[in-house]
Amino acid sequence: MDDSTTAATVTCADTRRFVGSFLLLVWLPIAVVVVLASIVVWRMSLTTSPAEIARKQHGNPALAWIGPAKLFTSIKVARLRLETPEIAIIGASRLGEFRSAMFKPYGIYNGSFTGWTFSRLTTVLDMISAARPPKVVLFNLDYLMFGSDWEQRWAANEADWPLEYNCRTLICARNGPDWNWWARELLDPGRKSGDEFTFFGLTASAQGGLSILHDGSLRYFPEIFDYKPESGLPDVRNKRSVFDIVPKATGTRMDPGQIERLKVFAQAAQRRGIRLVAVQLPFPKAAVDVLDRGVDFDENGKLRPGADMQMWREFESAGTRAMLNDLGILFADLTHLPEAANAKAFVDPLHPGEYLTLASTIEMLKDPQIRALLPEIDLAALEEAKRQAEKDGNYFDIFKDRF
Repeated sequence: MDDSTTAATVTCADTRRFVGSFLLLVWLPIAVVVVLASIVVWRMSLTTSPAEIARKQHGNPALAWIGPAKLFTSIKVARLRLETPEIAIIGASRLGEFRSAMFKPYGIYNGSFTGWTFSRLTTVLDMISAARPPKVVLFNLDYLMFGSDWEQRWAANEADWPLEYNCRTLICARNGPDWNWWARELLDPGRKSGDEFTFFGLTASAQGGLSILHDGSLRYFPEIFDYKPESGLPDVRNKRSVFDIVPKATGTRMDPGQIERLKVFAQAAQRRGIRLVAVQLPFPKAAVDVLDRGVDFDENGKLRPGADMQMWREFESAGTRAMLNDLGILFADLTHLPEAANAKAFVDPLHPGEYLTLASTIEMLKDPQIRALLPEIDLAALEEAKRQAEKDGNYFDIFKDRF
């Protein structure tokens, strides 16, 4: 063998070693990372559409969605269309703690977080009634919704929560996950809370501690309860309080345009043979006391006689009750519920916890017309669940994984 042949052999051997080392040191780690990332993406449903998320939860009651909040609305609309329940709940997040266990044996899905304006509620009603209309639609009807600026202000907010969203989950996240996030998900991609639910989607820390359960109800995480409104005025007068939802000079009366939009919504339900049940869930007693006294706050936070509270008085009047009756709307006003005096029963001033929502359900079912509409609900069982919750001091997790 001559020198040139030997040199060629050595060169080929060196090349093979170089290629092998390159593949081992560079491409193999890349391949491992890609495979592991793919596992995380698959396990956490990071490339799943809202319709696919809805189908997953439909088939597995143990799954709790914990992804981007901007997908909540489209997921819930997809579930409502998939489930075609006897009772559909639609409206704002204030309704989020209604659990399906409160309405047994009726089929129900909690579609709260789907609409804040009457125009949006009418659209949602159309979408969920196409295949088989629900027998009953329960929605929130708060005095706040009749402010003169409500439609314009909240319609702009609703644009952030589309009814149909084709965006994939990871792309929809406002803030992309960091390396610590990926490490957590890789080590524990299906974390549980109390061994009750398996969360899928993004993490609680990324999404503010809120998830959607199988029945559509909203599950708050313990860190959300750090804020506890007290019964005194200083604690209900904060940026999330009842009063700040009504900007100055927008509540001097119930806006006629809002009343007309409510009528359109009611007529849409009547055409489909749907019975509407409206609820105004509790606000903190301190806030309701202010409303009942007909006073408001000035720019310095001092109480003063308030024209903006006229909307509350008109909403609470016999004339408004007669109007709702003429529209075929059964209305349960739960703002003076005694349990609302307990500040611990609220997630925040606008969101009653599960215990207070249970108390509201019991009170609502004492209305003869609503009771006649839903006669099979075991009211005694609900009252026993409430008594046990009071005994245990349990305000936020009564029915757990019971659907």
